[in-house]
Amino acid sequence: MGASIPLECEAMAVALTILHESGATPSRRTLSVAPGTTILKSAHAGGVDVIATCGGRGRCTSCRVKFLAGLPPPPTIMDEVQLGADLVREGYRLSCQCVIHEPVTVQVAPPLEERSFQMLGAGPGVRQLGRITLDSGIAKQVVKVTLPRQEHHQTSDLEQLLTAVGLTTADVGPAVLQGLPQALRDDPVGVTVTTLRPART
Repeated sequence: MGASIPLECEAMAVALTILHESGATPSRRTLSVAPGTTILKSAHAGGVDVIATCGGRGRCTSCRVKFLAGLPPPPTIMDEVQLGADLVREGYRLSCQCVIHEPVTVQVAPPLEERSFQMLGAGPGVRQLGRITLDSGIAKQVVKVTLPRQEHHQTSDLEQLLTAVGLTTADVGPAVLQGLPQALRDDPVGVTVTTLRPART
């Protein structure tokens, strides 16, 4: 059931064979792709559904593939960070980071033993639990501070910011103070303030 999808520069194209197990019937597609294209972009252009939760930025493992034929390219730093040394040695790569230059065969998202990091769909049992609130302990807000325009205005940038977010000087680390004046003046929309809330007991 292989289908070939020609792209521009057919003479320079390389074959990318993708095995995909979605549902009960596994599929096998052979695409003709331009060298230097990532597996993820090639798959999407060829109509093969490869999930990329992070948008193809190398920040998750949802688009991982395992090389079954052909040489896997050297791992990128994101391959090593997200997949780990063991999976990289076994021939796994992130399809969003993996650029192909020669014919290869890959299997999309082969099952991993570690499933605890995956987000699963909410089935009927989850709805019975009601609303669940997750608290990361981190709060972010965009704050616009009125900067002093007159000489007699005696409120510091720090005081303006603390008043806007409801904090005290004890809540601010010394590293923030150095870049604060420039940050407040560089962005006319406002600055993003990230605060850590104390743990609830």
